[in-house]
Amino acid sequence: QQQQQQQHQPVEETKKRELSLKEKIANFVKLLEDADISAFSLWDTEKSKFEGKDEFEALTQKQQKSAFEQYQLSKATNEREKKQTEASSLKEKFIDLMKKNKVDLKMTWISFRNKFKNKKEFKAIPKEKEREQLFRSYISKLKEVKKHHKKEAETMRETAYKFFDKLGVKTRHSFSRFEREILHEKALNRVSTRKLKDYFRDYQKEFGHSGYSAEKLREKSVRREKFITDSHSSRASAHLIKKKATDMFNTLLANYIRDHRMEYEAAISKLEKKPEFSACSSLTTEDRKLLFEQRKEELIERVRQGFRDLVDEFIDDDDIELEDIKPLVESDPRFYALSEDETVLEEEFKRFVQERKVKMIADFKDLLKETRCITHKSWGKVSAADNMLECPHMKEIQQVLENDQRYLVLEYDAATRAQLLVAYMREVERTGTPPPPTTSDPQLVLEERKKKEAMVNSTASLV
Repeated sequence: QQQQQQQHQPVEETKKRELSLKEKIANFVKLLEDADISAFSLWDTEKSKFEGKDEFEALTQKQQKSAFEQYQLSKATNEREKKQTEASSLKEKFIDLMKKNKVDLKMTWISFRNKFKNKKEFKAIPKEKEREQLFRSYISKLKEVKKHHKKEAETMRETAYKFFDKLGVKTRHSFSRFEREILHEKALNRVSTRKLKDYFRDYQKEFGHSGYSAEKLREKSVRREKFITDSHSSRASAHLIKKKATDMFNTLLANYIRDHRMEYEAAISKLEKKPEFSACSSLTTEDRKLLFEQRKEELIERVRQGFRDLVDEFIDDDDIELEDIKPLVESDPRFYALSEDETVLEEEFKRFVQERKVKMIADFKDLLKETRCITHKSWGKVSAADNMLECPHMKEIQQVLENDQRYLVLEYDAATRAQLLVAYMREVERTGTPPPPTTSDPQLVLEERKKKEAMVNSTASLV
């Protein structure tokens, strides 16, 4: 019996063993993770969910709050890194789309967009402006690569010419006569044999009779520059002619094409009957199609905006469906102007609700940056209070925010609004209070300086 008691004793001691503070915090954090608490939730609104649980009661109030804040900081960091990784992956796939389809310097943004707008890699980038920036950045890099290769080729050609001159190459000589020396020249080891043969033939045509010299090379450079200048002049003239034709075609489109449902063939048949159409003869079919697609996009955007303006005043939360407000708006001509297909309208409505929320959040974040009473000390004051919502400084902040529509429009989603406010205060505590708008705007700096000078002059006159 004594042996049995001795065997049970270590087990009982283990059960009664007091957990370390680190273990208690880890258990509480696990509880928060299982509940999937947001990185921007308020402690005062969340703590009631855990009252009575062993993991919660094992810590003091101060330890609970500290562990909660550490959990939020870690979660926010992880979510931000995940979001950045996902965004980077989407950009890489967009660039791969351009690489796989061999997008070159001849392709314009409009033609690229029209050709690939239905590809999943294209749609994965949410903002049109960001897609265009990625495209133009890619084209810019292609130009840099082309410029670098051209400069490198010119340098190699000049190096080869100097070496040929050193060898005494004449018009009557064959490449095979100097092949061994040329192929073993270290300065030319990066040039292929085929390219060296081309250089050899070009050298013979230009310098085979008289020999290579820096003066002759300069003369050749002057001739090349003159040719380029003449070419630019010719292109500028052609560009002017094309611009006038483009302007006329755009005018015809604006005056006579007003239905986004019209197809290209029907539009051209209509425009060909107009006397002004003859002024568009310098445009190719591809040019006209691109301009027509641009006009169509403008018309689609116009009716889309009309649809959005119509439904906007009836949206009061993020979960609303088109069916909920359809009886109130379907008699308005703007409702079916975009499409008579219910599926298309529902997709557009959902997209608008999402974009509307994103814009409201972005506007609210701008408001927070403009709110001077939120400083790097704000989070310390608010978080130290027993009840954040009753904290005098929090009330002061809310009173300021309540005077702006950007705060009021989020009334239906007060939880998200509060999370954004807390996140901003914590960010400002970490990075410091952002500079006022005048710091980055030269015009505002000048106006601020004038105001100060006026105040000084006014004070001086009183004295």
